[in-house]
Amino acid sequence: MTARSHHTGLAVIAVFKVVKGLLLLFFGLGLLKLVHAEIATLFSLLIEALHLNADSRLIHALVLKVDALQPQSVLLAGLVSLGYAGMLLVEGLGLWAGAHLGRVSDGGVDEPAASVRTLRGL
Repeated sequence: MTARSHHTGLAVIAVFKVVKGLLLLFFGLGLLKLVHAEIATLFSLLIEALHLNADSRLIHALVLKVDALQPQSVLLAGLVSLGYAGMLLVEGLGLWAGAHLGRVSDGGVDEPAASVRTLRGL
């Protein structure tokens, strides 16, 4: 494999990770915005806007599950989403910059010093 195709492959992976990270970031922020909202009402409005059959057994079960959500659960899901989004963004930007964080030596041990040198070079 040539260096150019290797760089192109890393760039594609980097863009994919950054896009996933941004989508998850917006999702997490949306969840945090819904912590104290009436989620079941908003979900019912969404079902109507999408013209879904509200009498469907599956939709009815989903409405019951959404109605049972506690604010703490929504908060936790939002915070986890934001954390994972941050990790994806760091990975994607690191790949884009060509940084190889957390390299493994021949002995299979992480090289923190190499990672710190790489971070300082960014």
